[in-house]
Amino acid sequence: MKKNYALLKQCLLALTLLLTTTIVIYSCKKDKHNDLSISEIENLKHLYKTMNSNNLNTNLLASLNPK
Repeated sequence: MKKNYALLKQCLLALTLLLTTTIVIYSCKKDKHNDLSISEIENLKHLYKTMNSNNLNTNLLASLNPK
């Protein structure tokens, strides 16, 4: 009886781990549906590049006057 209980316990543990893993993977699955058109994506890329280049060219320390 003790062997049967130990085997049942192992099977339930394996089943629980499998079920938990399946639920986590299914819930983290990303939706691949994209509603943006190609031109919208290109506009966003251009906006991102211009915003980053503006931030890189701005020196925050240039306006400080040393004493």
